[in-house]
Amino acid sequence: MLLASLFCHQGHDQSFRFASIAALAFILTILSGVIFPSSLFAVVISLLFAAIAGLSGLRRIRNANLPQPLVAVIPSLLLLFSVSQYVQVGLGWLSPIATVLIAIIVWLSLKSNAYNNMHFVQGYYGPKLTTTASLRTVQQRREPVLSGDVLDDVPHIDGEQPDLNRTQPTLKPDAGADDGLNKVTSALRSWASSNRNTVKVTGISLAVITVVILVTVVVFKPNQDQSLDLAPQVVETEPKPSNVPRISVKLPDGFWLEQEQDILIIRWLGEEGVVRNIWSLASAKGDKSCANLEFNNRAKYRPMTVDLTADSSSEARFSPLDSQAIIKDVAMRGSFSLCGYQFSLAGSQVALSRQPEFAKLL
Repeated sequence: MLLASLFCHQGHDQSFRFASIAALAFILTILSGVIFPSSLFAVVISLLFAAIAGLSGLRRIRNANLPQPLVAVIPSLLLLFSVSQYVQVGLGWLSPIATVLIAIIVWLSLKSNAYNNMHFVQGYYGPKLTTTASLRTVQQRREPVLSGDVLDDVPHIDGEQPDLNRTQPTLKPDAGADDGLNKVTSALRSWASSNRNTVKVTGISLAVITVVILVTVVVFKPNQDQSLDLAPQVVETEPKPSNVPRISVKLPDGFWLEQEQDILIIRWLGEEGVVRNIWSLASAKGDKSCANLEFNNRAKYRPMTVDLTADSSSEARFSPLDSQAIIKDVAMRGSFSLCGYQFSLAGSQVALSRQPEFAKLL
């Protein structure tokens, strides 16, 4: 394959050459993301692959006589795929991008050639063929002749006899290389001066693509890192089993008044099912009948949470600010209602006075 033609924005590409270049660029983009995961180096390398695939797509679109704005699709999808690999968005994003990219490559490859009367070399026709041919100038054939005891090379043209006594011209060793380099430099300068608009558009396009990639990386990468950093914090905030002993008193109507450190708990039996939260004051979600503990004197207290536990008992937890007032109302009032249940408080003062921790709060 002509290496210089990969970077040619002129000329034509046949379908098999375009398909080979685009597919290889896509494969190399995938491999760069696998070998260098979450690395900007892989994104930078993909810029080169996208440029080569884009130039081949431009030549292919020209050969198929299609609208040239289509050339932006393939490099854009390659860059989007590379950035998606960098931010690790997952197969949910990568699969549709890859599907669309492959479909476009196949579609362009199946389009018929509008120009078939050109002399294609390895599927390419363009100015790089002329440059290559000019650099491969025919050399004069040289035959070795014996001058004294030394075997010299002198130019020999067919039909002429070599002159053994002729003085040989002295050539600089690097004259041919310097002449070729000067020709290439002159050709590049001539092309740049005659295609100033193309150079400007190419520079602006590369600048825009670079800015888009950098902005995408800056926006998505910190969000991903932040979400990964938050994962362990969620685990740390999960409630852990408490080994703090409870002070418990069973009241005559079949419920318990308990205290765990400064948290007052009213526990009763009656619900069945899986362990769950029945009511939460923080979110105000759940069974609204559990929103208030109401005594027969209209005194009301809001439980922080009401939960159904593994032993089929319901537990209502109250703020330490309300603990002493609730204990006094349990001892002095006649009844209370909570979560649709009505509890009698007859004999509750006697039961509480038997527990020293509750008795000192009465």
